[in-house]
Amino acid sequence: MFQLEMEGLEGIEEVMHKGHPVSEEDLHELALKLDQLSGRETGQVNLFSFLEAFVVERPPGQEFDAAEEFMCEHILSFLYRNRHAVCCGCHEADPELTGRIRCSAFAEVLRGIDISLTKSRRTFSDVQIDGLAEALGEEDGTFSYFELLQALIVRDCEKTSGSIGSI
Repeated sequence: MFQLEMEGLEGIEEVMHKGHPVSEEDLHELALKLDQLSGRETGQVNLFSFLEAFVVERPPGQEFDAAEEFMCEHILSFLYRNRHAVCCGCHEADPELTGRIRCSAFAEVLRGIDISLTKSRRTFSDVQIDGLAEALGEEDGTFSYFELLQALIVRDCEKTSGSIGSI
């Protein structure tokens, strides 16, 4: 069972769940679900596990908020830092080098990279990885990893010839 520290949080009594104030049982149910969603199932939920379980959605027409910007920057920096591994994984999933792979294959590439880099905790949950792969996909369930990798090339805007940090 989870030891809950949230019960003593200021304002927790004002949080509503299914039309009633959140109970200790509700908090235990939430902790169990968050632990399962993390893919680690350690019996513990730290702040990082708690935050990574939530997908930020904004109503149409509204600007990015700080949480969305942070998550986008986090994903982009992960892809940029690991672009060579992403490229190799995508090539492995695309033996004919068409430049396109299934979204599910891309999710497996990201999951493999994330797991291989894991020291104490993964960078992304399986839900986040699957969501990213699905968001990149087109109607046929594939996407152009070539275009993604091209977007991760750093170009010197001051000089039009050549690029820095290409794959």
